[in-house]
Amino acid sequence: MFAVVLLAHGDVVRERKIAAHVMKGSVEIRSNHRELRARLREAGSVRDTAVEGIVERLDPLGPVCTGVIDGGVAFGVRVTVPYVILGPIPRETFETLDWPR
Repeated sequence: MFAVVLLAHGDVVRERKIAAHVMKGSVEIRSNHRELRARLREAGSVRDTAVEGIVERLDPLGPVCTGVIDGGVAFGVRVTVPYVILGPIPRETFETLDWPR
């Protein structure tokens, strides 16, 4: 058994290029650029912490690998997809898991 966790994330790289119909809150991004830039930097560290937390929880079940898929930039937003892949989970581990009923 394998498990894949995807954590899609968007970073604003050029606030003037954001198309209002593409990204919710684009008007606020343009008007509050400095404050939102600080929040986006913080979100990056939150994203990293989330990946670390997922790895920490899945690691006892079997081998874990991580990485990032770069989706490129469109409309002023860089899209990345950090991922965590678990597996294979050994049969003995899978059979001893406490499943909710």
